[in-house]
Amino acid sequence: MALQSTKKLLVLLLLLLCAGCFYKEVSVTLRTETASPKQTMKMVFSITAGVDITVDSQSDEAPEIYKRPNKAITFVNELQGYGVTSQNNDLLIMETKDRGQTWRKVSSFTNTAASSSLSFLDVNTGWLLTKDSIDNKAKLQLTSDGGQTWEVIARDLPDLSGLNGTPVLRFFDRQNGLIAAKGNQDMLLLRTQDGGLTWTPASRVALPKEGTGVFTFISSTSGWYVAQGKKGDLSNVLYRMTDGETWQEIGKLPALFKPQVITFLNSEEGWLLMHSAEQGELARWMLLRTEDAGGTWSQHEFPETFRLLATDVQMSFTSSENGWLLGANRLWVTEDGGLTWKPCAP
Repeated sequence: MALQSTKKLLVLLLLLLCAGCFYKEVSVTLRTETASPKQTMKMVFSITAGVDITVDSQSDEAPEIYKRPNKAITFVNELQGYGVTSQNNDLLIMETKDRGQTWRKVSSFTNTAASSSLSFLDVNTGWLLTKDSIDNKAKLQLTSDGGQTWEVIARDLPDLSGLNGTPVLRFFDRQNGLIAAKGNQDMLLLRTQDGGLTWTPASRVALPKEGTGVFTFISSTSGWYVAQGKKGDLSNVLYRMTDGETWQEIGKLPALFKPQVITFLNSEEGWLLMHSAEQGELARWMLLRTEDAGGTWSQHEFPETFRLLATDVQMSFTSSENGWLLGANRLWVTEDGGLTWKPCAP
């Protein structure tokens, strides 16, 4: 009897121990499932005051006309870049090899509208989107020798007239590129995966806020958009696209300033140029910089004497330090990420 009682006691203890193990395993599993729900992450957004921008004294000497780009610029490294100059009904393709100090003409196009977009992948490979000034048809041209010769590779592009501003052309590698143009309520996007020979049917992406705005893309599906409200609405809102289809709000930018141009070097580093509501010489300028995809920004004020005198400003960065600003009166260069700017030679 004593032996049987001992066996029963041992069996009971084993059952209790197993039950405890089972309970512990189930509890861990339940905690794991509840600890990782599928949630949409919301980016923490902030703007902090940064140091004021230093600008070398501006010369009163006007740049010699047609000696530098006046419509578009793009740089491929810290020394070499390309630009577009509009001269009557002709377009000149310009090249610099000394950070924008001097430019030379490498090719030209006759009877071509001034609104053109330029994208260079390296010192040799580039694309140019133009419209014929006679029939107003858009066409895409490719160069493989640094802009000296061009070949038309696409003619049947959608009509881009009626859209606001100059369309943005950007190639991210030898095959993948994007044409983006903004309307009043939506944005037209064209994508290519074969170097520009063929383009997907135009897709219309709804804008999150009606009004003026600026945008930039770092891939065919990823970009940023800064929207300013309609007349009477002085707010500015920053949006991010990651799926090629929808804009998601990130945060509010300084009011009373108008977004002028935005550019991103990669998925993290970007710059946004804004100016006050005053026009011409009364306008004040500021530059915002982010290093975390737009979550936090440092705000830097230009001196009150700084002038760009243009509504269509171009900005290009090739690294965290090297960048260029093209206004109506001059080309500016920075070597410290936008904290110090100096004019290129006229």
